[in-house]
Amino acid sequence: MLGSIWRSIKFLTPSFNRALSKFGYEMAAKNFQFEDWRFMNFGYVYENDKDSPVLEKTDELDRYFIQLYDHLIKDLNVENKKILEVGSGRGGGANYISKYYKPLSYVGIDISQNAIDFSNRVNNIDTLSFEQGDAENLSFKDQTFDIVINVESSHCYGSFDKFLLEVFRVLPSDGYFAFTDIMTISKWNEIEKIINNSKFRKIYEKDISQNALNSLTKVSEWRKTWLEDKFPSFVRGVAEDISAVKGTRPYNKLESGKLIYKTYLFVKDW
Repeated sequence: MLGSIWRSIKFLTPSFNRALSKFGYEMAAKNFQFEDWRFMNFGYVYENDKDSPVLEKTDELDRYFIQLYDHLIKDLNVENKKILEVGSGRGGGANYISKYYKPLSYVGIDISQNAIDFSNRVNNIDTLSFEQGDAENLSFKDQTFDIVINVESSHCYGSFDKFLLEVFRVLPSDGYFAFTDIMTISKWNEIEKIINNSKFRKIYEKDISQNALNSLTKVSEWRKTWLEDKFPSFVRGVAEDISAVKGTRPYNKLESGKLIYKTYLFVKDW
């Protein structure tokens, strides 16, 4: 029942969508503390298997979700760098980068204290920490981090402009900002205007919609089975939409081109 209601109202307006998504996210973070649920992104499939990272056996089940993070930071020198992730979710991506790429430090912030508590509990790496924070009002001093990353989170913010200004502030000269997200074409047009008026220099922009769709297609069956096992029936429809399994509205919109998934890399030149 709740799943049907979610599907019928979730896409009414962007502001309502953001509020409802935040509410659902907080409820999930508080009530569903599954330690094997560390990723909430759409994932990424490399065009060439040789580009895929070598993973430990315990990480294989999350391969495609991990690969979205791997794709995002692949062109950066991460080792011994200070990294901030804005919108770190359940901490899976932060764990992967910290374990495999060896940054000097990695701080993940998230709007949800429940998500932060979960992340600090299940991700035990000395150089990795999580704290509650606001993407549009970062609590850190100027030029604190070498790299800022943002994964599938910025579409929930009230002001992308404020977020971008804050990212610019906490980076030093030659600092990098890498982000990836999924939005409608009209929303991307708005974001592009903000980007073009920012002080960042864009290194590249990539449309990874097909890579993300391929990931969702590959994981849909086992993800549905996992959701059936973990979630009660009255919230399962919500969980399926959040996971964008095959047949849900987010999946169909990505497949039809109504939603576009992009990756950007920027540098602060001064």
